[in-house]
Amino acid sequence: MVALALLAIPVGVANAVTAPDGTDSNPVMSATRGSAEVRTVLEDLAETQSAEQVAAIYDSGVPAEFLWDPEANEFLAAVEIAPTISTFAITALGPGCATGSVCMRNSSNLHYGYIGTGTLSGTWNSINYMYAGNLTTRFTYKNGTGTQTVELKAGVSATLSGTDMVTVTRLAR
Repeated sequence: MVALALLAIPVGVANAVTAPDGTDSNPVMSATRGSAEVRTVLEDLAETQSAEQVAAIYDSGVPAEFLWDPEANEFLAAVEIAPTISTFAITALGPGCATGSVCMRNSSNLHYGYIGTGTLSGTWNSINYMYAGNLTTRFTYKNGTGTQTVELKAGVSATLSGTDMVTVTRLAR
C-alpha cells in the first residue's frame, strides 16, 4: 500500500481526541511539516488511530498533518502540528526594491526596499518618491512644517512635487 503525507490546515477550534484506552492518540508535533519525523509518527499512528479519531482531528480545525492513502482516497492517521509562530517584521531588501515591497527613492536615485509587516523606525534622508508595495503603508516623515504621516494604499506610489524632499522616520504596514 502506498501512502503519502498530505498537509491540511483546517480553520476552527481544537477538540481533544483520546484513544479508547484513554491515551492521547493525537500528539502535537513541533517538527517541520512534511518532515521524515512527522511521517514516522503518522505511520506509527496508522496502526492505532481509528477512522473516527482521524476524522475528529480533521473536523476539529486544528493545524494538522495527515497520512493519506491515494488508492483508497482516505486518511490513515493524523497528528496536530504546533502552529508556526510568525514574527511580523519589516526587513530590508538591501538597496533596491522588488515587486510588492515598500520602496523609497532619494535624491541620489538610491532605492530603499522593505518587505514584511509591522513598523520600522529609521532615518531616510532626501526622499522624493514612495511606493506602498502590496500592502497599505504609512510613511511618517519630517519636512519644513514638522512631522506628518501619509498613508498610501497598496499599489499606490507618490512622487514629491518639484524639488521637495522629506526625511522619512517610520514605516508602518
